[in-house]
Amino acid sequence: MESNMNKVNYLRKMLDKFYMYPSSALWRTIELDLLSKLDYEQNAGILDLGCGDGYFTHLLFKDKKLTVEAGIDISEKMIHRARKLNEKTRTYKTLVVANACNLPYKDNSFSTIFSNCAIEHIPDLEKVLSEVYRVLKANGRFIFTVPSPCFGRYSYFYLYFEKRGLSKIAKCYVNHVNKKLSHYNCLEPEIWKKYLNLADLELVDYKYYIAPESAKIIDILESIFTLGIRKFRINAFLIRFSLFLESLNIKFHKRLLIKIYDNFLKRYIEIENKSNKKMGAAILLIAEKRSNPVLKQKA
Repeated sequence: MESNMNKVNYLRKMLDKFYMYPSSALWRTIELDLLSKLDYEQNAGILDLGCGDGYFTHLLFKDKKLTVEAGIDISEKMIHRARKLNEKTRTYKTLVVANACNLPYKDNSFSTIFSNCAIEHIPDLEKVLSEVYRVLKANGRFIFTVPSPCFGRYSYFYLYFEKRGLSKIAKCYVNHVNKKLSHYNCLEPEIWKKYLNLADLELVDYKYYIAPESAKIIDILESIFTLGIRKFRINAFLIRFSLFLESLNIKFHKRLLIKIYDNFLKRYIEIENKSNKKMGAAILLIAEKRSNPVLKQKA
């Protein structure tokens, strides 16, 4: 991994889009800071697996002047949004609605497959890794991020219940959060290594991120802003109110909130940069496609 610090203020850029979701803005900023320090092969075919609305990848590759060959997502709504953004940014050559377990590409199509917080949402892990292997070129890289097993254990409310001897409630809380977020694969690096080996992909590097302090504040903010039921949640009300103000061409509230969140959250970016990264609520993993497949062992 490259050690040079990236000077882009990703927090302000994420808050500009997600100022009603400060927890997501912080999490994505930490990921952008981490992923921007990697070396990416110039003029190489890149597949963005689970591209969402494309905003994250646009920010990541904008300053590197890299064009992504293709972006796929199972959600038609997300691909529609990505295409609208792509009309301005030209980040992707193509955007396609597709299932990661059945990629619409020929064998050996891409030098790099990039996936940010998408693999954990796919139940059939062996199938998607098999597809990653198939469409990667020999010695191509698979760069992906996922929550770690500490995702729940670092959360504020899990620790709150644990300290009071309410272990069953603490575990129920973590199970509830993982179910709500459709987390199927929050695994240790050694388990990832076994699954990758099954697909003839070799784990060459990994790094934890989202320090305990960051995980706690993310959990608190997420719980506060999603308090309520559906359209009666706090953030749903704030979004409707914000859209109403913007329809009147009033934007002072957005500038104010961005400034408040920026001043508050940047301390966690500093904590993240100083963290020893021995553990974290999420993991960045880098694997390579073996040019010579080996005898597979069961995970």
